[in-house]
Amino acid sequence: MRCLKSFKNILSYLVYKSLIPSKDGDEILLQFKQFLDKVVKCSFSDFKTLDHKEQRLDTFLCQYFSVDKEKYRKLWDIIKMILILSHGQATVEREFSLNKALEVENLKENRATLLKE
Repeated sequence: MRCLKSFKNILSYLVYKSLIPSKDGDEILLQFKQFLDKVVKCSFSDFKTLDHKEQRLDTFLCQYFSVDKEKYRKLWDIIKMILILSHGQATVEREFSLNKALEVENLKENRATLLKE
C-alpha cells in the first residue's frame, strides 16, 4: 500500500526532526493501519469522492476521527501537524503573487509616464 509507505516516511522524518518521540512512532503507525482498516474501508466512497474545492480536508477528516477520539488521538495529532505543514508556505507564496502583480502594475504606470514625456 503506497499510503502506508508514505506515512512511514512521514513518521520517520518527524522522529528525525524530533517533532514526535521515537517511542510513539510504532503506536501511531498502528493507529494509522487500524484507521485505514476500520474507518476508510467502511467509508471508502466518501474518501474517494471528496471534492477538495467544496469541502476542507481538515473538516472532512475530523468527522471520522471524532467518532473514536481516544483510539486515534495520537494519529489525529500527526494528521493535524501534516495539514498545517502543507500550508506553511501558502502565505509566503501568496505574498510573492501579490508583489508580482504590484510590480507589473507599477511597471505599466512607469512606462505610461515615460511615454508621455
